[in-house]
Amino acid sequence: MIPTTKNIFLIFSFIFNLSFSFGQELNNEKKGVDKEITRFIDSSRVFFNSSEYDKSLEKAKKALSLALKHNDNRQIAITYNLIGLNFSQVADDGNAIDYFNKSLIYATKIQNDTILSWVYSNLGNLYAFNKKDTETGIKYYLKAINHSENISKVEYLYNLVNLATTYISIESYEEAQALLLEIKPHLHEFEAESELKYYYYYLTGNYHEWHKFYALAEENYLKAYEICLQKAKNFPNSHELEIYQLLTDFYKKNQCH
Repeated sequence: MIPTTKNIFLIFSFIFNLSFSFGQELNNEKKGVDKEITRFIDSSRVFFNSSEYDKSLEKAKKALSLALKHNDNRQIAITYNLIGLNFSQVADDGNAIDYFNKSLIYATKIQNDTILSWVYSNLGNLYAFNKKDTETGIKYYLKAINHSENISKVEYLYNLVNLATTYISIESYEEAQALLLEIKPHLHEFEAESELKYYYYYLTGNYHEWHKFYALAEENYLKAYEICLQKAKNFPNSHELEIYQLLTDFYKKNQCH
């Protein structure tokens, strides 16, 4: 029997509905997987900010396993970077570099400037502070700044902070101050960025102390300490210990001033 127009329409409608239903099912499954990967990544970040690196690494590896299974290049790049960060915090530089480089491969595949900025910044930190190779560290920071410049002002400012921190570590204070002056006008614009403000005041204090402007140095150090006491969400606990130790040393050195 030759199919009538009505029969053809019914057949087409059945196939279309079947395909649509299957497509919806796949889409819902992908959303569920994305949600689970994100949950593991968020949990890993919480543990990381609490300096619980073993737990952070465990959650990041679970996220990576799911992301690899579902060929999600963006999430793969994010989790490789997160794993690298954890290794860098426990001074396992070899593994950290390996995972950062894997993250770069996937971030480059999808041309994600945000993730590329994160990874180059993390490599800059590793080389400048873990390996004490400031020249290589600065090269990576400049790459991070280049990728962040056109995508996110706040990301760009954090990269300037990283570079300023490195300049201060090698006593290039005026180069650091030039970057801090670029950051300063944006502090009110990004009021919620507690860590950005913390670093600004901490490094500005370093600059003034180097100039022997002790009152200004103290003022900025205390502002950095006050930010720590506010206990903002996702603010690393390690900063409070860091600034407390700095203030203790500062007062010991400058009791006569």
